[in-house]
Amino acid sequence: MDGSVVVVGCAAVDASPDWLRLHTPGGLRTIPWIAIKMAALPTNDGSMTFSGAFEPITALRETHDPLWIESGEGTAIALLEKNHPKRESILAAFKEHLESRWLGDRLTAAEAAQRLFSPARAVGSGFSKLAIVALAAMILMFLLAFILSRFVRH
Repeated sequence: MDGSVVVVGCAAVDASPDWLRLHTPGGLRTIPWIAIKMAALPTNDGSMTFSGAFEPITALRETHDPLWIESGEGTAIALLEKNHPKRESILAAFKEHLESRWLGDRLTAAEAAQRLFSPARAVGSGFSKLAIVALAAMILMFLLAFILSRFVRH
């Protein structure tokens, strides 16, 4: 969850052809479109509640929709006003720049929360790479042992 942030309002979101910029409490966060793994506007039936740093998602649910943005820096949630003149241009930029990485409303709030708090996400993709390297090293060691055992016998 490191790098996760919640920003409130369409005014906190700027988009250019090359990047997305979020006006966070700690300053500007610029994310190149290419670095965004997935974005969506999750549907919420009202049963999901968030607390702590993510409490604004619950507190503002009646007037704002959470725009879920996953990148290498973590998850950013931009709470977009339901009735704001800039909203449609923000969503259009996501659709245009992300193409298949834009999930629109095909992600539920429960799925989004699961992605945010999943233990596998905390480990990251480095774990799977490490496991593959370790497996490859073990296979090579077994092959080397097999080849050496054939030479020692003869």
